[in-house]
Amino acid sequence: RFSSFVQMRGSIPSFWSQDISKMVPKPAISIDRSDPFAQIPAKHFNNLMKRYGSPIMILNLVKKREKKKHESLLTEVISNAVK
Repeated sequence: RFSSFVQMRGSIPSFWSQDISKMVPKPAISIDRSDPFAQIPAKHFNNLMKRYGSPIMILNLVKKREKKKHESLLTEVISNAVK
Protein backbone atom coordinates (compact mmCIF):
# COMPACT_ATOMS: atom_id res chain seq x y z
CA ARG A 1 0.00 0.00 0.00
CA PHE A 2 1.08 3.52 -0.75
CA SER A 3 -0.12 6.83 0.55
CA SER A 4 1.01 10.38 0.13
CA PHE A 5 0.00 13.92 0.89
CA VAL A 6 0.60 17.37 -0.52
CA GLN A 7 1.16 20.25 1.85
CA MET A 8 0.52 23.76 0.58
CA ARG A 9 0.98 27.07 2.29
CA GLY A 10 -0.53 30.27 1.03
CA SER A 11 -2.60 33.36 1.59
CA ILE A 12 -6.31 33.49 2.36
CA PRO A 13 -8.12 33.06 -0.99
CA SER A 14 -10.14 36.28 -0.99
CA PHE A 15 -9.90 39.95 -1.94
CA TRP A 16 -7.63 41.54 0.67
CA SER A 17 -4.54 43.72 0.66
CA GLN A 18 -1.97 45.55 2.77
CA ASP A 19 -0.46 48.96 2.12
CA ILE A 20 3.26 48.25 2.29
CA SER A 21 4.35 51.75 1.24
CA LYS A 22 4.54 52.84 4.88
CA MET A 23 7.31 51.64 7.15
CA VAL A 24 5.22 50.05 9.89
CA PRO A 25 5.74 46.66 11.53
CA LYS A 26 2.17 45.50 10.85
CA PRO A 27 0.59 47.11 7.78
CA ALA A 28 -3.19 47.34 8.12
CA ILE A 29 -5.20 44.63 6.38
CA SER A 30 -8.05 45.76 4.13
CA ILE A 31 -10.87 43.57 2.90
CA ASP A 32 -11.10 45.00 -0.61
CA ARG A 33 -14.26 43.41 -1.95
CA SER A 34 -17.25 41.67 -0.46
CA ASP A 35 -17.71 38.05 -1.50
CA PRO A 36 -20.99 37.04 0.24
CA PHE A 37 -21.26 33.75 -1.66
CA ALA A 38 -17.58 32.84 -1.10
CA GLN A 39 -17.00 32.40 -4.83
CA ILE A 40 -13.25 33.04 -4.68
CA PRO A 41 -12.51 30.49 -1.92
CA ALA A 42 -14.88 28.01 -3.61
CA LYS A 43 -13.01 28.36 -6.90
CA HIS A 44 -9.69 27.92 -5.08
CA PHE A 45 -10.76 24.77 -3.20
CA ASN A 46 -12.48 23.29 -6.27
CA ASN A 47 -9.21 23.75 -8.15
CA LEU A 48 -7.36 21.94 -5.34
CA MET A 49 -9.91 19.09 -5.47
CA LYS A 50 -9.44 18.69 -9.22
CA ARG A 51 -5.67 18.82 -8.91
CA TYR A 52 -5.12 16.65 -5.80
CA GLY A 53 -8.40 14.90 -5.02
CA SER A 54 -9.99 14.69 -1.61
CA PRO A 55 -10.01 15.05 1.31
CA ILE A 56 -8.80 18.61 1.71
CA MET A 57 -7.81 19.62 5.22
CA ILE A 58 -7.56 23.29 6.07
CA LEU A 59 -5.42 24.44 8.97
CA ASN A 60 -5.89 28.10 9.81
CA LEU A 61 -2.68 29.55 11.27
CA VAL A 62 -3.97 33.13 11.21
CA LYS A 63 -4.46 34.80 14.59
CA LYS A 64 -8.01 34.57 15.93
CA ARG A 65 -7.85 36.78 19.02
CA GLU A 66 -6.19 40.17 19.02
CA LYS A 67 -6.64 43.36 21.03
CA LYS A 68 -6.98 45.32 17.80
CA LYS A 69 -8.39 43.45 14.78
CA HIS A 70 -5.65 42.76 12.27
CA GLU A 71 -5.13 39.18 11.08
CA SER A 72 -8.38 38.13 12.73
CA LEU A 73 -10.21 39.92 9.89
CA LEU A 74 -8.87 37.23 7.56
CA THR A 75 -9.87 34.48 9.99
CA GLU A 76 -13.46 35.75 9.76
CA VAL A 77 -13.31 35.75 5.95
CA ILE A 78 -12.04 32.18 5.60
CA SER A 79 -14.19 30.81 8.45
CA ASN A 80 -17.35 32.16 6.82
CA ALA A 81 -16.27 30.77 3.45
CA VAL A 82 -15.67 27.16 4.54
CA LYS A 83 -18.66 26.66 6.87
